[in-house]
Amino acid sequence: ITDSKAELSSCMEDAKLKQTLKGMTRVLRRLGHATADNVVALKGRVACEISSCDELVIAEVLLSNMLNDLSPEQVVALMSCMVFRERSEDNVKLKEELQKPLRSMQQCIKKVAQAIEDARLPIDVEEYVNQFKPSMMDIVYAWVKGAKFADICKLTDVFEGT
Repeated sequence: ITDSKAELSSCMEDAKLKQTLKGMTRVLRRLGHATADNVVALKGRVACEISSCDELVIAEVLLSNMLNDLSPEQVVALMSCMVFRERSEDNVKLKEELQKPLRSMQQCIKKVAQAIEDARLPIDVEEYVNQFKPSMMDIVYAWVKGAKFADICKLTDVFEGT
């Protein structure tokens, strides 16, 4: 009986893993990272090269051409959302030139989250979108524009080096 229970448990775990794998494959196909034949597409290759943030989102942002019309300063500020994960007490009031790019990126994030949800994988869409925090966008924008370090430190409660 003990062997049968262990075997049943193993089979159930295998079935759960297969369902998860099928869901992940559906996500990759819906987002264009893989073809219908499960061959990795260009977008999938780009995502494979990303290691410091959410691969699906950054590939979506990079290949959606949304960065084409942005200045280098705006791009760097926008990318800060991809890596900054700390809580901050700052009330984020973005400059006008940063609001539209942030909305565009949030649409890409929602697209990825919706594909995950449609594939019946567990996800809280709102929580997923909110993990990309714009708290450092103004600070990074000021830094790239050449602001002094002392002035940048006054813009945030986040300690330098984090």
